[in-house]
Amino acid sequence: MWQTELERLGTSFGFALAIPLHAPSGAQRDAAVYLQDARRLLHDGEFDKSIGSARQAMERILAAAGWPSISKNDDLFQRSQAQRWRAIYKAAFDQASGAEHADEVTKDFTYSRGEAEDLIGIAASLLRAVPAPGL
Repeated sequence: MWQTELERLGTSFGFALAIPLHAPSGAQRDAAVYLQDARRLLHDGEFDKSIGSARQAMERILAAAGWPSISKNDDLFQRSQAQRWRAIYKAAFDQASGAEHADEVTKDFTYSRGEAEDLIGIAASLLRAVPAPGL
């Protein structure tokens, strides 16, 4: 398929990521809707807005995930698996926040299409990592 053809180009590769929702309601459903909007905005060339929508999805993902808090003072090697997911979330959320804010640090941030694709993909992956209800 197209993935094989893409891989023939060299170091490129592609894959489709299915995001099965355990309970398509609440915060998970809202996150999925924001990700669909992010994809539409990306297609329209609205990179900052697409990242903003991915950031909105990430907020809902955190609400659904229940990952424990982390601190910069934590022993990184002692973090639980859930705390490590929270760290990935935090890094991605901080990066995505630059597209929406015009503060002194982020006012000159510009994002490419590739960066928008990356942040949308990370948000989708985080949604997939949310534990099923009752687990």
